[in-house]
Amino acid sequence: MFGEKNINISSMNNLSKKKVSTIVISPRLNRSPFSIPDSPQFMSIDVIEKTTNIYILRQLEQAYDEFLEKKCQILLLLNAIDEVFEIRDALIMRINGLERENRLREMRNKRKDFIKKMINVE
Repeated sequence: MFGEKNINISSMNNLSKKKVSTIVISPRLNRSPFSIPDSPQFMSIDVIEKTTNIYILRQLEQAYDEFLEKKCQILLLLNAIDEVFEIRDALIMRINGLERENRLREMRNKRKDFIKKMINVE
């Protein structure tokens, strides 16, 4: 996967040739710090806040939800449930923020198109 520090040279060349409005950052996922079998990939909250790939964020959110459902009692015993909830909540907030930005961008584009049509009609 692409990380912030390991970007493929060919992809950078492709980006330099094309006009790109946003660069998608895919996080580098690590194993979970919890020593629990079937734990989801670990992503720090700082990396979550920088990630713009909604698909990866949704997959990770689903993995954390399933993990919480299946391993809730073990997490309570290890006093690690708060950390898992914080990561899952950060994922949900980031996904909602990105979706809101996309909707606002679409609304602005529709408004600009409407204004252009109104100017051309007159």
